[in-house]
Amino acid sequence: MGLFTNSNVLKFKTGEEFLAYECEFGKTEINPDGGLVGVVVASQEMGQPSAITVLQDGRQRACLKVASRDGGFLVVAETLSAKGNKLKMGDCVIWTPTILSEDSAKQFKDARSGWQGIIRALIKPEIDERKMTYIITCEY
Repeated sequence: MGLFTNSNVLKFKTGEEFLAYECEFGKTEINPDGGLVGVVVASQEMGQPSAITVLQDGRQRACLKVASRDGGFLVVAETLSAKGNKLKMGDCVIWTPTILSEDSAKQFKDARSGWQGIIRALIKPEIDERKMTYIITCEY
């Protein structure tokens, strides 16, 4: 793993390495009151033509792999607003689940992919160990 420390901050070389860490040691319970770490990925399995699409109103829709104890699951989510940085493959984000769509869940191999949610923030692939917090690059 590409982990190194600088004072009390754990830094990872890639979003995928950060996600692997979160899958093993981070928060992974799906709860509409809290966010989970996700990474922007390409996924035709989710029926999306590209990993990231900019919508007419400027918000972004992205395919995410979200942290879970079994290595992650896929969802499609949108940013809360049009403000903030443009997403790119490998970016780490905070995804907040809102509601499980039973109809959507039936369309995928993994029923967790039926969760609808929003992308709240872009984060660095780092953790401040003293505060046990993520380092936010921008909020959406």
